[in-house]
Amino acid sequence: MFKQTECPYCKNKFDDAYDECPYCHSQITKRTNKVSFIPFFKQIIIFAIGLFGFQLLGLIIGFLVGGISSLIITNSYQYEEFLKSLHYNALINFIAYAITFVGLVLTLWKDNFTLLKTFKHWTIPVSAIIAFVSIFIFNLIYGIILKSCGVIIKDNQNETMLTDIVKSYPILSILIFGLVGPICEEITYRVGLYSFLRRINKYLAYGITILVFAFIHFDFLSSDIVNEFLNLPYYLFAAFVFCFLYEKFGFASSVSTHIANNIFSIISTIVVAYNK
Repeated sequence: MFKQTECPYCKNKFDDAYDECPYCHSQITKRTNKVSFIPFFKQIIIFAIGLFGFQLLGLIIGFLVGGISSLIITNSYQYEEFLKSLHYNALINFIAYAITFVGLVLTLWKDNFTLLKTFKHWTIPVSAIIAFVSIFIFNLIYGIILKSCGVIIKDNQNETMLTDIVKSYPILSILIFGLVGPICEEITYRVGLYSFLRRINKYLAYGITILVFAFIHFDFLSSDIVNEFLNLPYYLFAAFVFCFLYEKFGFASSVSTHIANNIFSIISTIVVAYNK
């Protein structure tokens, strides 16, 4: 199933992700796959925690918060309004991201040190800045093209909700959506999903990871499905950039760019909101 490499010393074939031959224990310096540094089963667990765990946590936290609120808010109308409120959604998102982050860090355990070591190289800030600028330019050009074609594009459902939360909770939003969120997503989709699929084929890893990342930000139940599709290229390009950075420069580069992109978006939203 997994792509294999041949040991130059004992000639046995083994998983291309290993940097040591499991047969003669020789160090393998020339590997085509340098991103899958953790066992494949842990990659699957990480992806499951980040994707399904976050969704499940949202449901559980929503149920618990709703149950506790029903004991405090006795008026049925006020209770229904609270469940629809921005504060309710913000609380669920903040808690779910925080617990997911802890779960991912604990699952990685000693491998966290491997991720931290990727920040040491001088190429990290350079690649992150260039990548951030490329995403910004793509978004700008794509917006201009749509506008020149007479197409009106709005924030999709995901961005609209986040924008409202950012306006009400700016500091917490920077911490959770600007820092914790990108770290969780990079661990989930690059360290987990991409690295696992990379064991099979690099281009398969690119294709599936990009699509999955883009469509987790897509609302299939939206009343304006056309607008959701119009927003999709933003996520597709960003996902490609993150995968490319992870493949070429490692975790530090992709997560730094992701954090910079999110924080820039959050600060822009805050500045616009306070200048109105």
